[in-house]
Amino acid sequence: MKKFSLKNDVSFEELKTLKGLKKVDQSFLLFLRGQDPLTANAYQQARRAPESLTSEENSFLLIKIATFLEIYLAKLFDIEETVEKARENHTILGPIWRCKRQFILRQVALKKKERSSVNNIHSVLDVFQSDAPLLTQELTFSCDVLEWLENKVQNGEKLRLAADYTEWALYHPEGQKKHAKGILFKLPARWDFSRLVDTVETKKGISIEASKKRERKGFHHTDDGIRLEQALDQAHYCIKCHPQGKDSCSKGLFEKGTEVLQKNPLGNTLTGCPLEQKISEMNQLKAQGMNLAAFAMILVDNPLVAATGHRICNDCMKACIFQKQEPVDIPSIETQILEDILALPWGFEIYALLVRWNPLNLKKPLPEASTGRNTLVVGMGPAGFTVSHYFLRDGHTVIGIDGLKIEPLPASYKEPIYDIKAHFEDLDQRLIAGFGGVAEYGITVRWQKNYLLLIRILLERQENFRLFGGIRFGSQLNQVTSWSLGFHHIALCCGAGSPRWLPLKNGMAPGVRLAQDFLMALQLTGASRNTSLSSLTVRLPIVVIGGGLTAIDAATEALAYYPLQVQKFSDRYQMLVDKLGKDQVTQNWQEEDHEIAEEFLAHAHLFAQHPGNLRDLLESLGGATILYRKDLTEAPSYRLNHEEVFKALQEGVKFLPDIIPKEVLTDAYGHANGLKIDHNSHEQVIPAKTILIATGTTPNTQVVNEYPEIFDVADGYLKPLAEKSCLVSKDDMGRTISHFGDVNAHYAGSVVKAMASAKQGVPHITESLLKIQFNQVDTSVFIEKIKQLLTPNVMAVNHLTPTAHELIIHAPLVAQQFQPGQFFRLQSYDSYVPSLYNQPLMMESLAVRGAWVDKEQRLIQIVIFEAGASSLLSRYLKPGDPVVLMGPTGMATEIPHHEKVLLVGEGHGAVGLIEIGKAMQKAGNEVHYLIGYEDSKDVIYKERLEQTADFIYWTFNHRAEKWSRRPKDQLYQGTLIETLKKLAETKQVTGIDRFLIIASTKTMAAIEQMRPQLNVSLFKTKCEMIASVNAPMQCMMKGVCGQCLQRHTDPLTGQESMVLSCRTQDQPLQKVDYESLSGRLQQNSLQEKVNALWQRHSIGLSD
Repeated sequence: MKKFSLKNDVSFEELKTLKGLKKVDQSFLLFLRGQDPLTANAYQQARRAPESLTSEENSFLLIKIATFLEIYLAKLFDIEETVEKARENHTILGPIWRCKRQFILRQVALKKKERSSVNNIHSVLDVFQSDAPLLTQELTFSCDVLEWLENKVQNGEKLRLAADYTEWALYHPEGQKKHAKGILFKLPARWDFSRLVDTVETKKGISIEASKKRERKGFHHTDDGIRLEQALDQAHYCIKCHPQGKDSCSKGLFEKGTEVLQKNPLGNTLTGCPLEQKISEMNQLKAQGMNLAAFAMILVDNPLVAATGHRICNDCMKACIFQKQEPVDIPSIETQILEDILALPWGFEIYALLVRWNPLNLKKPLPEASTGRNTLVVGMGPAGFTVSHYFLRDGHTVIGIDGLKIEPLPASYKEPIYDIKAHFEDLDQRLIAGFGGVAEYGITVRWQKNYLLLIRILLERQENFRLFGGIRFGSQLNQVTSWSLGFHHIALCCGAGSPRWLPLKNGMAPGVRLAQDFLMALQLTGASRNTSLSSLTVRLPIVVIGGGLTAIDAATEALAYYPLQVQKFSDRYQMLVDKLGKDQVTQNWQEEDHEIAEEFLAHAHLFAQHPGNLRDLLESLGGATILYRKDLTEAPSYRLNHEEVFKALQEGVKFLPDIIPKEVLTDAYGHANGLKIDHNSHEQVIPAKTILIATGTTPNTQVVNEYPEIFDVADGYLKPLAEKSCLVSKDDMGRTISHFGDVNAHYAGSVVKAMASAKQGVPHITESLLKIQFNQVDTSVFIEKIKQLLTPNVMAVNHLTPTAHELIIHAPLVAQQFQPGQFFRLQSYDSYVPSLYNQPLMMESLAVRGAWVDKEQRLIQIVIFEAGASSLLSRYLKPGDPVVLMGPTGMATEIPHHEKVLLVGEGHGAVGLIEIGKAMQKAGNEVHYLIGYEDSKDVIYKERLEQTADFIYWTFNHRAEKWSRRPKDQLYQGTLIETLKKLAETKQVTGIDRFLIIASTKTMAAIEQMRPQLNVSLFKTKCEMIASVNAPMQCMMKGVCGQCLQRHTDPLTGQESMVLSCRTQDQPLQKVDYESLSGRLQQNSLQEKVNALWQRHSIGLSD
């Protein structure tokens, strides 16, 4: 292990403190004075009064200081030789760009009109016939040409041959092919906004030429970006507008002589970089080979640069001064600079130092001392982690929370890291850590997701920062609890909005789902990994409805997932058949399960036979097609980031424009198998077994629904206290709530805008925070208190029946906030579950009800019924294990007063009635339970059920020989439906004011059919009939993924509407579309059965 040692004798632990950073700052100032006293004086004067400099003066000074900073950092980290070698690798390529400018552009390209048509050359120049790498050949050619240009007369013939070759390399297909991977003979193409993607028309939709397509390698990193020489080529291409103050890439491109921003032909406003990053200055330093200097320049305005760059942002490119030809590829340059730094010895430690101390940041080179103010940051996506960074720099304590599970960060990352790249994981096997919000689950493997690790380490190393996953604002924490715990500000960065549903006939059939639901399920469960327990099911052909970037991602990822899915299914199925026999494996299958299994097995065999030709095979089986209502050039994905469209087409995705979806067609089992569309006023049918809806989202305003007394809405977004303000609420004590990222109308729409909202908003919040009067509390004491309250731990695991176990969990705030009827999202951490093939068996989210809640002891008892693979996995939890228990979520059951209520529980659904019954009794209601089980031995919590009900009607399918009951209770034999009929017929119970049922979809549907009979004999005329719906659920954060979407039909008008079941699980019995609900619950059924059986027999769970 390399020993960390700085040349100024500041220790690693000191670097985490303000005192240590000040030592570094003083060390640099002394170094600068020793190098250039005049510059040192000018620099210190600028730090005292940064506003006195003009923009041009500021740029000039920063570039000069940056060059000294590079030398200082190299000495400080004892990497001078490495840095010098890297600089030489840059400068040695200098002849290429001089040749490109002086000869290729001026002597050949600009004079092409004077020449005749380009012919194929008879012989390639000697320099390009060697075995040397192409870059070396082009460098040699450049050096030769530059030497010949010094004496044009003497070298006339050589220059003529060079010109002929250049023309051939630039314009002839053979020449272009030879130099396709080079840089010397690449000139910017004209920019035709109507043809940013060179497409071809096919019968099945818009595609690209076969020669431009590529094979996708599963979920490996699909785009490594550009090489060093390509980044340098782009940096040299930049004309460096900052000396004239015309750097539109940073500041926006304005109409001449006005302050009005231009729009390009696609309608994009050319705002430039939302962070106002010093791009031109960065490019100048990069072109000079000054990597450390260029990196420090980036960090002035974009300290969390790991979250931006290649395949993330392009606002800067759009506003580049080059509007009629290809713009400078700024994001790729930025990412290449980051890669150059990370490749250095101690490269990450250099990044970590510059994030906290950056002498190029004249206004704030150092963080502030601790202010004692405590801030709560809600959401750890791009807005949230950037807000956290700026709060920490302003001296505030930050508690970051996120509704998603966030895996613990290994303690080793708190120590010095010599080579951060050694800690990067292959993206297809990477642990899904949960940190990063939309950057984790909403961005595909086109982006290097290991960069999220960098940002997380930067935050978690800081003493006054703590991170907690599985915490939802509105569940464990709200405004009241936050203020009572000692927070002084709440920043809402929970930007993920609710996906829009497309109303289609049969639009809820199995196979139809929201794209956002699919992407979250794919990314957060690691569904593509061979040890994943995810049952996410995709079938071919795939159709995606929508034209945005979410549609693009859904199409590419579904197509990449399918071969891995069927291979995983085939492997598990074959293993089970070999071990158990086909009859035992398939004994619980439905007819459609057999059909789907045959389809998967046949495709898995086909892919195995032709592993190098997956793209063509997928296309032959129907592939993936994106449908959009307008032309490709009008699609948001094309207008915002046409490169993503091209990449998708490369992977075999088709784009079908001018489409209006009309109806989902279904097969004999009710599963989607086609889509009826209107294409150019002609009705057509296209095959589709998977239909993903990507028709946009609505802003996340859930806090308004939950706390209307605090928040309001304006134009669909949270309403600020003043125009363009980040504040949305302020109380009498001066404590404020702010909004950032996608919940803020001015910053919605992109990762970089979200980060810019933090940069620009936090200073105003700090100004407000410093005015608050409060009693000082030791920061470490405050943080420890929050940790104890926000960390659920398993207290006991008790096995109740052969198929059920009980978890007793200590979860203070969860228990405190719980209201009867609500539920929770349970997940284990990967560190605490069994592994197979050195990979943790990842547990999917489980929606669980609290069987019993003890608010005084802060305990929650949960019963897990071992039906699927993830529920089986939960039996491995042990006392002391931390878990995610997100919630309580859902709607609290309405508790009436002094009514007669009948609560119905089928099977283990009865457990969910206990807390409701207890609350009903407390409110003076007469509580009746109807409890139905297959067998009396399956009953659990009998005593608690009796304690919370005045009367219980027990019913068992099998005769209960030795069942003891209270004298006032009744015992029946038969199904729950049969017993309910008997109760109605005998009128043993009448006058029911309120009816609530937790049961299977089939049972609830049957009771709805019986409602007229029940209304006559059992219920009062205005009886409230409630179905507590167990819909498929994933995030359970009330609208983020949309998996729990459920259709309602008004029985009187027939009008359809949609509800989110994780937001409103208690629904009017007569409105629920039970057929639709049943189909959605069954759409992953086959893989759920196989995965559960596979898990039992893979890790020793078989009977």
